[in-house]
Amino acid sequence: MDLRQPHAIAVLPGAVHIALHSTLLGEIAACFRSSRANPLDALTEACGRRLTDATIRDLALRACATVDRTDRGATVFRNQLGRALAAHLLSTYAAFVDAAEPARGGLAPWQLKRAQDRMRDALARSLSLPSVAAACGLSPSHFARAFRCSTGVSPHAWLVRQRLARAKDLMRAQDLPLADIALACGFADQSHFTRVFAREEAMSPGRWRRSIERDSAAC
Repeated sequence: MDLRQPHAIAVLPGAVHIALHSTLLGEIAACFRSSRANPLDALTEACGRRLTDATIRDLALRACATVDRTDRGATVFRNQLGRALAAHLLSTYAAFVDAAEPARGGLAPWQLKRAQDRMRDALARSLSLPSVAAACGLSPSHFARAFRCSTGVSPHAWLVRQRLARAKDLMRAQDLPLADIALACGFADQSHFTRVFAREEAMSPGRWRRSIERDSAAC
């Protein structure tokens, strides 16, 4: 929400409300070399939307774990989490239409956003890379090279990370069997899900879920 505008914010049980000062957003926006006078204007499209975002959730949970601490270490930690949240919001949801040119050989901002949106929409099913490339007006090979140049990873690796983030959300929020979570996130079966998860997280999904449950109980 843009708090420059009047809003009725409901106080919900278990909710965490985080406010980011415009000065902080401006500092982070400068790192993106945006020429916008106010970075809040770049977030207009996202204002009022209900976002399902694993990164925002993780940062909020980490901030929550220090909310009862008043020592300087906790304050510095929360400040850094605020900077991380601002960077994520601006890099993911801000419309920097007048931002600096993309890296040489990379995707234009509109192409990257379109590609990532289409890939997120396909988390639970098979994805056709040629169709995503066509939506960006590129050949599959050109798209794959440009996507890696813009993000540092291949389209497949990026999609796998999104699927794992979605799986973590489901493991946190719902008591679903791992087999159901695997299918809901686009993995072939539970065995495939377990192999990919263990490769990326250095632990099995079951062990990760138990560790999250212990942390939640402690908080």
